[in-house]
Parts: sequence; C-alpha cells; structure tokens
Amino acid sequence: MTRLFIQFYVGVLVVLFSVWLIHGAIAERQIGIEIPRIVEVAHRGGITLLAERIDAASLEERAIVLNELRQDFGFTQKAGLAIRIVSVETLSLESRQRFQAGEKAVFDNGQLVTMLASGNEALRLGPFPQFTHYERAMQGGLRLAMASVAEQGEKDHSSTLERLEETFGYDVVQLETGELPGWQRIRIAAGEDSVFYLDDGMPYVVAPLSDRSVVLRFGPLPDYADTEQRIFARSTAIVLLVTAIAIALLLRPMARQLRLVEQAARAISSGELNTRVDESMVRSAKPLAEAFNQMATRTETLLRTQREILQTVSHELRTPLSRIRFAIDLIEAAEDDAERSKRLQAVDDATSELDELVGELLQYVRLESAEPASDRETLPLEASCDALVEKYSAIYTGVRFATRPADVDSNSAVYLDVVPTAFHRAIGNLLSNAGRYAKNQVVVSSTVDDGSVTISVEDDGPGVPEDDRERVLEPFTRLEGNAGTQGVGLGLAIVRRIVIQHGGSVSVGASNLGGCGISTTWPMAEEGST
Repeated sequence: MTRLFIQFYVGVLVVLFSVWLIHGAIAERQIGIEIPRIVEVAHRGGITLLAERIDAASLEERAIVLNELRQDFGFTQKAGLAIRIVSVETLSLESRQRFQAGEKAVFDNGQLVTMLASGNEALRLGPFPQFTHYERAMQGGLRLAMASVAEQGEKDHSSTLERLEETFGYDVVQLETGELPGWQRIRIAAGEDSVFYLDDGMPYVVAPLSDRSVVLRFGPLPDYADTEQRIFARSTAIVLLVTAIAIALLLRPMARQLRLVEQAARAISSGELNTRVDESMVRSAKPLAEAFNQMATRTETLLRTQREILQTVSHELRTPLSRIRFAIDLIEAAEDDAERSKRLQAVDDATSELDELVGELLQYVRLESAEPASDRETLPLEASCDALVEKYSAIYTGVRFATRPADVDSNSAVYLDVVPTAFHRAIGNLLSNAGRYAKNQVVVSSTVDDGSVTISVEDDGPGVPEDDRERVLEPFTRLEGNAGTQGVGLGLAIVRRIVIQHGGSVSVGASNLGGCGISTTWPMAEEGST
C-alpha cells in the first residue's frame, strides 16, 4: 500500500504542477486579450487629442511640441511611458488593416497607436504592460481635454463636451465640485489635477476647470479590477475542471484494480475459496494483491484442514470409542480380577490411542495456522541426532538404530538454524515411523551442501511404492495393507509442514537398506553464530 500511496501522491504533485502551468498560461492569454481592449477604450480620447496637437504643429515645431508634451504629461522613458512618431510601415499588418477599416486607436505590440493626418506616420503611446498604468497615462489626455475646454472661454461647454464624448468614446459630464463625494472633493480642493473614484461600482475620473468650482467627469471607464476578477474566475474554473479530470484519470486505474480485489473478496465470501487476484492486472496495488492472495490461500487451507479434521475425527474416533464401549461391557461380565484387569488395560490402550489422535490433530492444526519459523536457535547437528536416536532406540527395542555423521572437517561442528521443538518433532516422527515399519535396522545420515543440511532416515522395512511416495506426505493418508497400524496418517504431513516452514523440502524414496528412505533439508547456521 505504501507503493500505491507514493504513486498516487507523485501523480497528484505532477497534476498540480501541470495545473499551475496551465493556470499561468490561461491567465497570461486572457490578460493579453483584455489589456488591448481596456487600453484602447481608456486612451482613445487622449491619444486622439495628442495627434491633433501634433498635426496642428508644423514640421519645424513638431519636435518642440513632442518634447513639451512629454514633459507636461510625464510620458518619459523613466516613467515607463513615452510618445513617439513612427512610420506606418513599422505597424503590424493587422493594425494597418484596422486603421483602414476606420478605427481611430489600435493596440499594437504593447502600445497604443493612432494615425497622423499625413497618413504615412503614426503616433505611439506606451507601452502598457499592466492594467494600472492606464490610470497614470490618462492624465495627459485629461489635461489636453481640459485645455480644449478652457480655450472655449464660455460657460456653456455643451458643444465641446459632445465633441470630447465622441473623441473619448464615453460620457463627459460637467459637474459642480460640491456634487463629488467628500474625499474626492477634498482632493480636488487640495490641487490634484485628476481624481479616480468608484460610483456604484463603476470607475470614473474627474478633472477640475481653472477655478476648481466645476469639474468634468469622464466615464465610466473600463474596470481593470473587474477584468482581473473575471480572468481569475475563468482561469480558476478551467484549472479546477482540468484538475478534476486529471485526478479522475489518475484514480481510475487504481479504482479498477481495487475493484478486482473487491470482486475476489466477494467471490471468496460466497464460497468460491479458490478465487485469487490476478497480480498482473493490479500492478499499482500488487503488494495488496499479494497479501490478499496469501490471506485467501491461508483461509482456504484452514477451512480445508477443518473439513479434513472433521471427516477424520468422525471416522477415527469411532474405532477407539467402540473398543472402549465394548471393553466396558466385558468388564461387567468379567468372572475374575485377572480378566477384569485385562479389560481395563484395553480401555487404557484405547484411551491412549485417543489421546495420541487428539495430540496429532492439534499439532497439525497449529502448524497449519503458524507463521514460517521465526524463533529459531542454533542447534548442534550431531548431538541432536544422537539424542533422538537414543530416545527411539529405547522405544523400539527390536530395531537397531545407527547414525552416520556428516562428512565434514573433524575440527568443525555443524550447526542448524531451526526451532528446536519443531526440529525434534519432525525427526522424531521420521524415526518413529521408521521404527514402526523396520524389520531390523534404521540409519540416520546427514550431508552438508551449500549452506543447508540434508538429514535422511532409512529403514529396511517394506518401503513405499513409487506411485504413493508423494501421497504419503498428504494428511490422513495410510497405505493399503497398513490400516491396522496405529496413527491417523498425520505424522509425515506434520514433518512436511515443519520442514517447509524452515524453508526446506521433503522427499520420499527407496533406501539403501531395501525399505523406505525420507530426506529432509534444513538451514545451516552461519559460521560464528554459535
């Protein structure tokens, strides 16, 4: 799951970074569209009046007029704004086509341009890289407008205002200074040449006439703040949409893979215990699929084991219980103490058989549900095998047990990396099984090879047919002809489980003694770990 989380987290970071780039590109494009529109509307009147002043001057006076305009209106390189006269050929083809269509002011390459009367020259004003620059740049146009009004001299400026409205493209209204809001009125009285303010959310600019008792109000002007908000809202909406789609596409394969795990879980819950998740189909959630499949395998094995145990218990317990019941009936009919004692011994034997059966079943179940061996210890090979051989020699007195030590340097002992109790149980089961079937002899041998130890137990008994050698390792398996032998067929199954939990293997074959030979592989302890 950590890998899945990292993949999703990295994917989200990539999406967010991409969205940030997209947002910047969209905002820049939108601003590039809006700035020309705002500048053309806001400065059309001012640049038109500038062009009229320049057209009215002679060629000899033009340089002087341009210099005066630059100084009076602050259009200098230092201020970031400038007035230039350029050739029409320097304008873009689109701008020339718009002038031919009758437009008076055109935004061209970051600057506002209008045609001069000669038709071969154009007046450039700008550049305008930001929205807020148009407020400062408008002051020059306002001064020209106020100058044209002052030149009329009369108090009724209606005709002049109409001409200014046509030139600027928005309303030009004469107001008493007292009609302005308080703060704007104070600023006009303080001597400011122009004041921008909002009225009902719309931007206006006012400029006073000579006696400052009357002002001209220009507007409403294009609202750059509202434009920025629209651009932000539009780009944000697009960005959120792209983000939602990108995250959905990112989650879709993960959701599909998790859905496969969900379907497998539902199938198992409905009884299809052999269902597994195809790990090749869930690459992002492969650790989850592996854990799920391991859980499913463990669950299926446990349930199968439970069924096997129930089936076996129902059969195997019946025999000793029947013997106990029969022995009890015979005890009641016994004629003397000797016969009664014999029947009690039969009950005791049957009880011991039941105890052994229950012990084998419990051991088998514990091994089925146990994790791979982890609480290992270092165990000496030769001493452990000798102790086990000595123990089972005392049990099977009619069989001769012998050990054949590993062929290693006499100065170095071999140590096993095993769980001691499990190792003793596995080798003990092999020795018990060999002692039960051997005629005269059992041999325990060991070999060391590439970090592992192979322990073999051989006997001279009837052996195991080749076709049954794999089957005898299965639980509850007893070969035909041995049904009367004690046990329920769990001994070798327990051996195999113990060995597998240690990372080894078990094989059944023929022995050099003529009977059965069973070999088990165990991990060898690293040198120096003792």
